[in-house]
Order: sequence, then C-alpha cells, then structure tokens
Amino acid sequence: MTLHNTHFALESLDLMRLKNYLRNTGWTHYGTTKIGVETWTFKHDDSDLKRVLIADQTFDDYREGIQTVLRTLSEIEGRTEQAILDQIMGIEHDVIRFRSMHSLAMHGQIPLVDGMKLYQGAYEALLSAATVVENKRPILPNRKPNAALDFIEQAQIGQTEIGSYVLVIHAPFQTDAEVGDDPDLKVPYSRRVLETLANALDYLSGVSSRVDPESDGESIIENHLSHFVDLGGSADLCRALLQLQESAEDQPVEISLAWSDRIPKRDLPHSHFVITPRISQMAKRIERTLQRKWNEELKTITGWVTRLNSETSDGSIATISIKGQIDQLERTVRLTIMNDADYDIALKALSSKRKSKVMCRGQLVKHANHTAMEHYIDFKILE
Repeated sequence: MTLHNTHFALESLDLMRLKNYLRNTGWTHYGTTKIGVETWTFKHDDSDLKRVLIADQTFDDYREGIQTVLRTLSEIEGRTEQAILDQIMGIEHDVIRFRSMHSLAMHGQIPLVDGMKLYQGAYEALLSAATVVENKRPILPNRKPNAALDFIEQAQIGQTEIGSYVLVIHAPFQTDAEVGDDPDLKVPYSRRVLETLANALDYLSGVSSRVDPESDGESIIENHLSHFVDLGGSADLCRALLQLQESAEDQPVEISLAWSDRIPKRDLPHSHFVITPRISQMAKRIERTLQRKWNEELKTITGWVTRLNSETSDGSIATISIKGQIDQLERTVRLTIMNDADYDIALKALSSKRKSKVMCRGQLVKHANHTAMEHYIDFKILE
C-alpha cells in the first residue's frame, strides 16, 4: 500500500471519523471486547459477511489494524485505500482520480506514450468542464475564460497511487473566504468545475445504457444533445474521454471524486464513473453530431467594433457590439467577452486611429432588443 505520509496519516486518524464512515456506508457495530476492541460487520454481495476490528492508538498493532480496515474497504468499494483515507480524514480540498485499467498497469506502471495520453486527457476533461461552468456551450472557444485558466493553474498533481495506474489531481479552493459554515456561502469555482464534470459524465453514462451508439440513428443521438450540453457536456469533453480510454488501450478508465467536507453540504452528483468502450463509442457519436450541427449553424461577421461596455454584472469582462456583414447583409451583433485576450483585441480595434476591422464566428441568437453572437470563436483583428 502506498499511502503518502502513511505513518502520520494513520497516527492522526480520528477514530470517530472512521466509525462514522463505516456507519454511513452500511457497516454495523457488532460489539466491543473487554479490552476495548470493536468488531464491525458488513453484509457483502448478499452472502459474504465482512468483519473488521478497530482498536485505539494504545495498541501496539494499531497502524497494522487500520491498514487492514482500509484494505478491506478498498476491496469492497473498488477504490484505492488512499481515496478512502482521504474521505475519512476530511481532505482540505476536492480530489479527482483517473484510474487506468491498462493491461500493463498491474504494478503501477504504464508505457510512457500511454501515460502522456492519460495526463493530456485528464487535463482536457478538466479544462472543458472549467470553461463551461458559467456559460454552457457545445464547442469550446479558442481562448478560455479567465476563471477556467485560473482553475487549471491552481490544480495540482498528487502522488501517483497503486491500483492499476492512478493519476491524482487536487483542486484547491481559491481562497479561504470561499469556504466556511455558512450554507449560503458561494460554492468555490473549483467545486463547481468538478460538479459540472460529474453531471456531464453521469448523463453520458445514462444515455449509453439506453442508446446503442453503433446502431441507433442520428435523430436519437440529437435528442440527447441539448440536455448533455446544459449539464456541461461538449464536443471537447467527448474528445478528452476518447483520449483517456485510448491511454488504457481501450480498457476502462475510472474517474472518481472525493469531496472535501470544508464546503457546506448540498446535493452532489455521483462521484464514481467508469468510462467503458461503449461509453467511449457514445462520446464519439455525440462529438461528431455536436461538431456537425455547430458547423451548420456557424456564422461569420466581419466589421468594426462600435461599442465596448466593461460595466457588467454577469461575471463577464465586457460586452461589445460589432457592426458588419453576415452573409452579405449588414448586421450588428453583441458579444460577451470572458477573457483578457479578447478584451484587449476589442479595445485595440475600437481605439485605433483607423478603427481596425475584426472578424468573429459564432451562432446568432435573437433576443428581445438585440442579436447576440453566442459561443463565438476566432475573434481577431484582420490585418
């Protein structure tokens, strides 16, 4: 077992937390001996009765006993001992694990080329979720929102764990002001990123169980696109999942989340997902359909920035107006700017002496008093 800082972690484990965890996961306190050793039992698979013994730190074999408990829990839950220990101890921040079931990973090692795909797939999956937390969209923009980039910069790779091959990523909360006991306190962005990812994975898993990705028609796939995107799914997330499974040579990849108890409790999505070949095939179908529909609806405007408003209340950096041509017709559209790079482009185009011409592509959406170009990409100055 490779628990980081094993000695310290086991010595500092609050036994009341361990007992609460056992109780909350279906274990029963069977009894206590005269010398204070507790017996806990668990009915496994309707037939196999599991039993663990818990003694306090005064016993010489205390650490060995706790390690046995963790090993038993790992066998039952199908999670690593480290993941279970993190949850019991009340980790400081959320943790996401990508477990490759690669055929060569029995001893915690995989080929370098597959390891690179695993890390890249995990990175892209988290980036896709971080990008759409505030603004759900089927295709990610070229330049990501500032909040998404901040999340990626703050996320940290943890110590690799045995259990096939486990990539561990920690998602620290941005500031101490974001956590506390107030149930109305704003949920940290990093928690919302992982919830977004979990919601999209949960929906994709459910669709894969009801729809045949190989034989069902395109209309059936299209019926599920809107809800998938509304929950945080995108073509980019689908491509990330395909890369994750490719890293395991088409074997399953498990994605599990451990939620910190520093955040006030609220309804959380499922925390464990298995990306099987069938789910990957469904992700491939959805990715192709989202990309096709996006291309069909994509419009291009070339013109001039006529207005820039940086006084917004929706979390965006600014809104701008572009007056130009779309399909050879004069139009004015509004863009919501979410990152510093696009803001700099808009400011430069508006303030230059000769007013630089710009181009942008996106989907036109009519509102009550204006037309917006939403989910835009490729915003740039035409030299």
